[in-house]
Amino acid sequence: MESGNIKGRVLKLVINDNPLNSSQIENLKKVVENANKSGIKVEAILLK
Repeated sequence: MESGNIKGRVLKLVINDNPLNSSQIENLKKVVENANKSGIKVEAILLK
């Protein structure tokens, strides 16, 4: 695979359906912000 074949970058996160605590929420926000700055799309999948 060559870099020219890559059309986009996506980070897929799987999150269970238990409520997140405030620390987890803040860290998740930081991950999304940093990924967006790097041109990475973030997709969150809720695991039930």
